[in-house]
Amino acid sequence: MKKAYHPAVVVAAFNRVDSLKRVLKSLSLAHYPEKVKLIISIDNNGTNQDVFELANSFQWDFGVKEVIYHKERLGLRRHILKCGDLSLKYGSIIMLEDDLYVSPYFYKYTLEALDFYGSHPKIAGISIYKISYAEANKLPFNPIEDHSDVFFMQLAASLGQCWTAAHWEGFKKWYDTSPDLKAINGLPEKIKNWSDGSWKKFYIGYLIVHDKYFVFPRLSYTTNFNDVGENMIMRSLYVQVPIQLFDRKPNFVTFEESKIIYDAYSEITAGSLNQLSDVLTEYDFEVDLYGKKDYYSKPYILTTRPVKKSIRSFERSMKPHEMNVIMKVEGSEIFLAKKEDVIVREPTIPEFSKEFAYFYTPIFRTSKLLEIIKYRLKDKYVSRFVRK
Repeated sequence: MKKAYHPAVVVAAFNRVDSLKRVLKSLSLAHYPEKVKLIISIDNNGTNQDVFELANSFQWDFGVKEVIYHKERLGLRRHILKCGDLSLKYGSIIMLEDDLYVSPYFYKYTLEALDFYGSHPKIAGISIYKISYAEANKLPFNPIEDHSDVFFMQLAASLGQCWTAAHWEGFKKWYDTSPDLKAINGLPEKIKNWSDGSWKKFYIGYLIVHDKYFVFPRLSYTTNFNDVGENMIMRSLYVQVPIQLFDRKPNFVTFEESKIIYDAYSEITAGSLNQLSDVLTEYDFEVDLYGKKDYYSKPYILTTRPVKKSIRSFERSMKPHEMNVIMKVEGSEIFLAKKEDVIVREPTIPEFSKEFAYFYTPIFRTSKLLEIIKYRLKDKYVSRFVRK
């Protein structure tokens, strides 16, 4: 018999009163199929009384509201860990930081995802945010499309996520051993070097060590404003994504049946790639199509890095880039090579230019730049003429 989940909604706040006001407004506009406990957890720095007053006065019409105003300054990592501990009390929680905005159907989606994945031994969390960038390098990321509404990644979600008590208990048991992140092969170096305030780098380490995954949706049920705060010195809309506005039944696929599984570098796993194509099945390889991996564990590498000698080579035109291999588009930008033949170094300017041109519009190319300038000058001239 499946466990029935009734996740509490936990909002972590600090000193961004406008951010808290915005996320609470979005929560008040959402649909709830049952009574829901709302917990607003506020890290206390002695000067954020306005945040406490807003949380205290906020009217929650969908169940019981609780405001936790911590007695001392916790810092981001300790604060999120305290919030995560609430999953042990309530059985499961939906964790939201204050600069998020939720879809009207975020709670309904989470209930359905929990019902399907909540007790699976390979799953250690459920994201309600659609990730659109690779955490290890901040380049665009799009998973391969299949018949389902989810995919799996060995990466923790932080822009709207759900933990069950079992998910959190497994992580905390490991975390309390004071693990050395530097010793974890497969954890991206950039993630290891995140600030001491990061709880997330530890959770990603836990996923790698225990071979567990997060479920990510293809449609997002949260978005993020990245307001200036403890970890943001200036606002960015880099992680803004469209949120789901309509009620729909998600199509889930089991972890065992899925062919769309990614690692902590946002690289498709060799196992998934081999299920989608037979082109490399005879090789024991790993994937490094972003060309950013710090550590190789297999004798053969599929990479965009330069190589001394390649066994197979493909174009890098189709998107996502693994599609070039799946569809056998031959070229000279993606290489299968022996590990010792991969040249690990910083990209040259021409190599960086090609990478930028693949992921973004190559406006720095002279012909394209001139075209834009001519268009803008013409537009400016026409506008002046019309005004006269």
